[in-house]
Amino acid sequence: MLDSMRVKINALGLEDRIRLPGFIAEPSTWYETAQVYFQPSLRESHGIAVLEAMLHGLPCVVADTGGMPESVVNGETGYVCPPADSACFAGRITELLGDFALRERMGNAGRQRVERSFTEEIQELKIMALYERLVIKLGKR
Repeated sequence: MLDSMRVKINALGLEDRIRLPGFIAEPSTWYETAQVYFQPSLRESHGIAVLEAMLHGLPCVVADTGGMPESVVNGETGYVCPPADSACFAGRITELLGDFALRERMGNAGRQRVERSFTEEIQELKIMALYERLVIKLGKR
């Protein structure tokens, strides 16, 4: 659908404001120049990209699917919308783009959330603790 979306964007004269680059091997530059991160996935695992965006201080607007609501705290680090609710997505993105202070507050809260809860070290500790609980539980059988 990428090509058809590009055609629509060009027809609306928005090609200078909306870019759909497709796969990006090193997205850091994009995160650094963005104001909002948007991921309307219908299906998603935990979503590393949303954590990367949060680490770059971006407020996130994501679908309520997979692990994304675990990362994005609705109203605190961004917004979580029903997957098929384009009005919710559009409203939240518009709200963020119109309010610099809100973007800053949510972006900072997102960065802090990733640093507190989602670093590699923290995830490793959580996985090891889970394995230990499972081993203990299986050992009691």
